[in-house]
Amino acid sequence: MSSRCLTSLRIWQLTVAVCVCATTGDALLAAGYPQARGQRPGTLAAHFQTRPDSPFAAVQANYQAGGYPCAPQASCAPSAPYTAPETPPQPLSNTAPPAAPQYNFSNAPSGLVPSARTVAANGGYIDPAIVETQLRFRYDSAYGFNRADRAEYFYSTWTVFGGKTPPRDMGPNDNIDAQFFKLYYEQLVMDDLSLFIEAPIILNNPSGVPGPGPNTSGFGDLNAGFKWALYETDTTILTFQLKNYIAVGDPDKWLTAGHASIEPGLLFLTQPADRWTIEAELKDWIPIQGGVNPRNGRDFAGNVLSYGIGAAYAVVDNSSLSVAPVAEFVGWSVLDGQKTDYASSGRLIGPVDASGDTIVNGKFGVRIGFGKDTCDPTKQRDSIYIGYGRALTGERWYQDILRAEYRMFF
Repeated sequence: MSSRCLTSLRIWQLTVAVCVCATTGDALLAAGYPQARGQRPGTLAAHFQTRPDSPFAAVQANYQAGGYPCAPQASCAPSAPYTAPETPPQPLSNTAPPAAPQYNFSNAPSGLVPSARTVAANGGYIDPAIVETQLRFRYDSAYGFNRADRAEYFYSTWTVFGGKTPPRDMGPNDNIDAQFFKLYYEQLVMDDLSLFIEAPIILNNPSGVPGPGPNTSGFGDLNAGFKWALYETDTTILTFQLKNYIAVGDPDKWLTAGHASIEPGLLFLTQPADRWTIEAELKDWIPIQGGVNPRNGRDFAGNVLSYGIGAAYAVVDNSSLSVAPVAEFVGWSVLDGQKTDYASSGRLIGPVDASGDTIVNGKFGVRIGFGKDTCDPTKQRDSIYIGYGRALTGERWYQDILRAEYRMFF
């Protein structure tokens, strides 16, 4: 199948996924299902809903009875069947909503997982295992790509080596800085299933040997797929994720890997103790029809296995603010493929085998949760992450990376 046909097929798949996502989401809402998770008590998802047995259930009833902002609506539905009392609650006599009670998360009732702790504890680089409707804005600034075409994981190889996309006047370059602006949306379509799509804008700044090349910018390759929670308890969740990368970036600006690819993976999150969260991931990136080196007939693109583990501890954890430092270690092992190599002087050597290259990065940052939900005083809807990563091995994708992110749950 030609690359044009593959691209058309991927775009068609993406269109269907988005339509299914929107249509199913609207149907669920129309039927009275909440967008937020937590429909099953006794699971990690329950932290997104006010449980009927929580100390806030009575406050919620008073708000609704008094006609205040948190009137009955889908997003305020209890997480389990709720039988109304024989005597309806009396409207409040005062003219203002009651003040939200001060709640100590460390004394949470059994079975109620505080949303603030989980939201704040999510890492910055490991993909989150929680399946949820959310919107995310992310900015990355990566410095020092010295083997930018390794396995065609980030970029296609140069045209002279059989690549399809890089500008011909750039030439092989041993130092490239890049900035990535990414918009991500995830829509819950079933209790354990969500669809997502992510669209990036990329800025490339080549500055190494043989010299500064033309700066380029524009839309990069899309990725879309689904997440499915396979196993879930109050404190642990295991999720299967499938990403489809769609090569739609401008080939004349080196904004694409030059081929489609898929990435199945497992995502894991657990809270082993109060305030502690541990996350992990294992993914396999599988390219489809990458560049072929005319010198030896071998594919430049190759399988890349990625993995990571991280931990966070909420040093601040209350109803209005959560602050959790995060430490993560992320690695990649190139199973096959090629890369353009250079001598220590920067002189071009040419394509060499990339099989066996292993890259490990340390990532360190902080996630801050804030923004109370209207219907649940304990729920924090928003979070930001600020972090820094550095290559810990001689092999690397980039030497340093800075990340800033804003995320909002619905």
